[in-house]
Order: sequence, then C-alpha cells, then structure tokens
Amino acid sequence: MNSWPIVLILLACFSAQFPCVHSDDSSGIIGPAISWLKNRRWNNGWGLETPRVLLALLRNNDTDVAIADNGIDLGTVGGHLLRQNFDISLLVFLLKSRDERTPSLLPTRPGSLAHYALALAAQCRNPKDIYGQNIMRPIILTNQHPSLPPFTFVYNMLAICAGGGDIIRMDVIKLVKIGHQRDADSAYNLDLLSIVQLTTACLYTSGSKFHYLKDFMEPPLRYIASQQMPDGSFEYNVATTALAIQALDIPRLTGLNYSVEWNPDMAMDYLAAAQLSDGSFGDIFTTTEVLMALSKRGYATFHYDKCPDPCCAYAGQLTQGGRG
Repeated sequence: MNSWPIVLILLACFSAQFPCVHSDDSSGIIGPAISWLKNRRWNNGWGLETPRVLLALLRNNDTDVAIADNGIDLGTVGGHLLRQNFDISLLVFLLKSRDERTPSLLPTRPGSLAHYALALAAQCRNPKDIYGQNIMRPIILTNQHPSLPPFTFVYNMLAICAGGGDIIRMDVIKLVKIGHQRDADSAYNLDLLSIVQLTTACLYTSGSKFHYLKDFMEPPLRYIASQQMPDGSFEYNVATTALAIQALDIPRLTGLNYSVEWNPDMAMDYLAAAQLSDGSFGDIFTTTEVLMALSKRGYATFHYDKCPDPCCAYAGQLTQGGRG
C-alpha cells in the first residue's frame, strides 16, 4: 500500500500549524461512507441527489471518478457511468424546469441547479455551456430576488463563484453583511455562518480582486470555533458539525494565518461515533456533507476558471500514449 498520500496529508496539516481533521484516521470514516453511497446507488439509485454524491466522491478523489491535475480523466468504467447518470439527471431537471419562470434553487431541495453547477465545476466542465445551456444565468437571476432566504442566496453565490459566473458587487456586500449580522438576526444559525465563510473563501481564492475579503473571515471563524460542544460536535448535529469543520479548514486551504482555536480530534471522534454500522450517517445529505468535511480539497480549492485547458491536456495525453 502506498503511504505517500497519508504522509502528504500529515505534512499539510502540521507544517503550517493549522488544526486539521485530515489525518490517516479519517480513512476509517471515508471508506465505509463512500461504499454505502455506491451500494445505495446500485440498490435504490440517487435520483436528484446525484450531483451531491458525485461532488463528494470527486473531492475525496475516489478512484471511480479520479481526475489528474492536468484534467485527464482517470476514472473507471463505473465512474463514466456515474457521470452519465449525472448528465441524465441534469437534463431531466432542466426539462422539468422549462415551464417554470425560475427553477427551484433551494439547496435543501434535491437537484438544485446550484448542486449541478458545483459538481460541473469540480469536473472542470463549464456550467455556462453544458449541452448548450447556461445554468449560471438562472442562478444569478434568482439571487436578485429580495425575498430569497439568506442560506439559499449564499449557497447560490458559492456555486456562481466555483462555476466562474459573474460576481456582482452588491452581492458581495450582501454576503459580508449576512456574515456579520449574528447579533441582529434571531434566525441566524451556525450553518449559515459556515456557508458564508466557505463562499467568502471561494471568492478570496478566485483571484486578487477579492483578496480584501480576508479581513472579514477571521472573526466569524473564531465564533464558529467557540461553539464547539464538549462532545466535539457543533450544535450536537452531524451536518452542522460537518459544515463547521469545512469552514474551520479555511486557514489551511487559503494559507491565511488566522488565530482560530478548536479541537479537530474531538470533532473527528464525534463523527466516528455518529457513523452507523452500514457506513452512512443516516441519509445521503448528511453522509455527503461529512465526506466534504473530511476531504482535503474543499469548496475554496476549485474554480472552473482555474481548470487546465482541455486542449492542452488532450495533447499531453496523445504525447504520452500515442495515437495507437
């Protein structure tokens, strides 16, 4: 067994002195969770949860859907079938939404366009031109609706960022305000604060244009860290804990030297104790959120605009493998 991936993860964690849950112990959680997801697909299918599952597998570099750094597809036949299922699911969703003025983009609804945009970006496929459709446009338009729930607005903005959509200045201002209105909003919760930080980190890493946002992340991250419970969880909830872990991983992902103290070992122990005997965390949503939390490649690390040129990648493949 090749131990280099484990060594590299440990070096990434400890050389920068960042609290980190991405240790070799996490493989004992990740492997069974991925197996449960794959078995569930074979038995009952994923339906409109397909983009959420595919994204979790991609960010954990599962062998079935592996992609090389140069963009070359290294996946298996099973992985290719999975991606075909994803495409079918997307096309069915678009067809069912044709007669609606605005397709439902609620992140809590399976199959939201934001889910698909994130999964496409993680595959280095252009969400602005997929089967002739620009799925960024309705997401951007929906975010202009004044009565949109804050979590939906922020999650859509995360998809816009990762998918290379146009970021509107007023949306950035609104994002920052949402991230700092904790004392004034009774509906505020840790899930919302965590997704705000993940979206802000995505913008920060997208280019120098948004580097000023680094000044707005440290106080909210400190607050999230302060909410860790005695059992290692956040709000005694698995999904909330998974989102909080992803947010608290931002210093490692971005290299920003924030002073954020929390106990990742206790969080890992909590997740391990919450995992069921079948490898899941009760449902697809929670299981995929845990997998995203344990991945060392979070939301802040992928942007469609930073993907390698597919033409160059294909040329390199021909050079290495020949034309046959």
